[in-house]
Amino acid sequence: MKTTGLAVSDRELRDLLVTDLEIISQDEFERACRCFAGAVRPGGTLVGAFLNRSDHYAVADYEFPGAQATRESVLAAFDGMIADVAIEMIGIVEEEIRVGYSGTILLTATRA
Repeated sequence: MKTTGLAVSDRELRDLLVTDLEIISQDEFERACRCFAGAVRPGGTLVGAFLNRSDHYAVADYEFPGAQATRESVLAAFDGMIADVAIEMIGIVEEEIRVGYSGTILLTATRA
């Protein structure tokens, strides 16, 4: 099966979960990450993209809250739930590229 250019089998597709979160607090961010990891069976693959250091972001005329994610906070949120972790920092800049966005933290891991 081919989905948006990513080749996955039917079994792998059952292990795939995609979500978009509007996070208000750090506690909520950590709880959401743990629920996300918990929804993937052990041995399944997790892929997560997080806005780096974003406390909010805008789409058209709408503002959405963020959780100020950092490499360290993402790793801490998934602590004990994932293995074979890789984090790639993509397009990280000191100044915001646009409101609430200074790059992306891409996590790939296996559910422990």
